[in-house]
Amino acid sequence: MVSASRGTILGGVFVLLLGIPLSLILYKTTRGGYTLDSLVPVHMYDVSLDMTFSGYGDSIRVETFLPMADKRVTIEEERRTSDLPLYAEHREHGNRLGVWSGPDQRGPRAIHLEYRSYAKAFTYRIDPDIKVPGPPAADNLPYLDTTTTIQADDPEITALAARLAPTGSSLVEALHSIQDYCYGLTGVSFKGTTDALTALRLGEASCNGKSRLFVALCRSQGIPARLVGGLILETGRKRTSHQWLEVLVGPYWVPFCPTNGYFASIPSRYLPLYRGDEVLFRHSRDINFDYAFTIVRRDGIRAELLQQGLHDPLNLMSIWETFRSAGIPFELLKVLLMIPLGTLVLVILRNVVGLQTFGTFLPILIAIAFRQTGLYWGLLAFMTLIILIFLVRQVIQPLGLLHIPQMAILLSFSVIFILALGAIGARSGFLNLASVSLFPIAIMAITTERFSLMIEEEGIRRTAEITLMTALGIACCYWVMNAMAFQILFMTFPELVLVVLALNIWLGRWIGMRVMEFWRFRHLLFGQGGGRA
Repeated sequence: MVSASRGTILGGVFVLLLGIPLSLILYKTTRGGYTLDSLVPVHMYDVSLDMTFSGYGDSIRVETFLPMADKRVTIEEERRTSDLPLYAEHREHGNRLGVWSGPDQRGPRAIHLEYRSYAKAFTYRIDPDIKVPGPPAADNLPYLDTTTTIQADDPEITALAARLAPTGSSLVEALHSIQDYCYGLTGVSFKGTTDALTALRLGEASCNGKSRLFVALCRSQGIPARLVGGLILETGRKRTSHQWLEVLVGPYWVPFCPTNGYFASIPSRYLPLYRGDEVLFRHSRDINFDYAFTIVRRDGIRAELLQQGLHDPLNLMSIWETFRSAGIPFELLKVLLMIPLGTLVLVILRNVVGLQTFGTFLPILIAIAFRQTGLYWGLLAFMTLIILIFLVRQVIQPLGLLHIPQMAILLSFSVIFILALGAIGARSGFLNLASVSLFPIAIMAITTERFSLMIEEEGIRRTAEITLMTALGIACCYWVMNAMAFQILFMTFPELVLVVLALNIWLGRWIGMRVMEFWRFRHLLFGQGGGRA
């Protein structure tokens, strides 16, 4: 009777925990304005720029263009550090120009700039009824003028422009002709500034030569155009920037890239740093200046979804400012919200599958630590650490030390190992491996102690089996907790935590055989019938 009553209560709680979140989700999707496409993750890029140089007792000045936010591009979390004492920011022809300087500089110096970028892909439709303009209009002279690198009035360029984009023809057809011609030039790697006329005569050019020729051909026929310089965002370390262009069509600056074939469109990976015929870096002479961009792609939440959540009292984003004022960053908020889902994964692995792991929830803590390193490098560090603990333990065991001093020695070797991994990663350029040095000390201590005790209680073979099962549990928790689809769902619908609780109640009444027990007792369960068939 007591068991039936308990089952009824648990059943009621289960239904309630499912009903409340499903009702809230139904309300949000039907009346709250939530759409499925807003839940799709977007690609964000963490960009860092490192500039290094040397001073010889003279004044030093370094200038570079900074990213600009607009209707397509969002720039967040911009930070700067520098060895030069003076910094100023200017607006130059609509661009953001960062200027670092300092007198009497001697020895190695460095400037570090970092920010997070998110951009949308845009595609424009050009009205086919628009005709190619005639002579240059006075109000568009800055974008129609001829320069030393964009020779719009050179006879060779004007003759080609008249053939590709004759006055009075359709603008979209003229731009297609110019795009096709410039795209057809032989592509070469960047070897310095290539002007429009040189690109035309050689029949080959890098991105800056092709774009300058495109701009010159447009300007020659009275079509306002300008260069754009920036980065193509892709994970890795690079020193190459990119140039494309924009054509003024009505009130809109429409992008074109004759290098990669984008016509009246721009992908989300294009990040503009300046507009105009500029150079990305300007600096004092003879300072051994060098630079490199480091770009890391991350999946994130759409900006419009975040903004919507800030004004929705039923969304966790609405109290984000409260958390931030308490010193809790947004990334930590995501981690905390994903922990219940990680516990559900671990409950399934332990109660349904039958995996055994170090500690009850230690795999979840380790999976959280792997957010800094990535799963591959994290597991490599974890397994190598386990092997190191085993080898060191074999060496010190004959000494007959007490348990706590033995643990202290093992932990000290663990710290040395992880610092060594971080140093190797930093020197070799493996950024994820360098992040291993941030592996939480508390988790290392717990892992070290659990592993050492298990060897004493279970033996080496059984400990090895549980180590492999722990690694599998870590991987499963990592994949689920770091899946952007789950993160967006839980940030948008935090009431899903109640669904997790309901599933834990259901799994808490699990009395069936575990998956690994089917394998363990397969001969008893299936052997008799299978052997006599």
